[in-house]
Amino acid sequence: MESPLVRAATLAFQYRDPSGVLTQYRKKMVRAAVLLRRGKERLYNLSSVPFEVASDVVDGGVHVLAVCGELDLETSPRFKEALEGALENGGASLLIDLTECEFIDSTGVALIVEAWHRIKERDGGGQMALCCPNAQVRRVLEITGLESSISMHTERDDALGQLRG
Repeated sequence: MESPLVRAATLAFQYRDPSGVLTQYRKKMVRAAVLLRRGKERLYNLSSVPFEVASDVVDGGVHVLAVCGELDLETSPRFKEALEGALENGGASLLIDLTECEFIDSTGVALIVEAWHRIKERDGGGQMALCCPNAQVRRVLEITGLESSISMHTERDDALGQLRG
């Protein structure tokens, strides 16, 4: 009986994404599948891909959080910390830029929703927008119905224009 790790890696190796996008996660799993098939399971470390959140305030007082990597249960504390800082020190507008985000799970979605609620509850209101050109990440956000509440854009400049205007 094969281990769950071997099975997951094999499925990732066999999976063909219709969009043609080869995410870092899939690359990692393909590499794992090759090593596992060669009996070298102990040589491969399946730790998550590097994760970063860059914070900036741009012209017009829009606070921008740019996410790079996979936003999941493991990385969500760092994202939450960046969100807290943006909400406490930022202006009335927040842009979450998911251009370099390769994956998002329910933990990341929940943090985005929580930030949106906090911005809406501010005195004088506030605005929030998402920049999300990645089809896989966008699909998760669409399935949750987030685009009906939070403005989503495929281009950062469009999102910034909406928040400034």
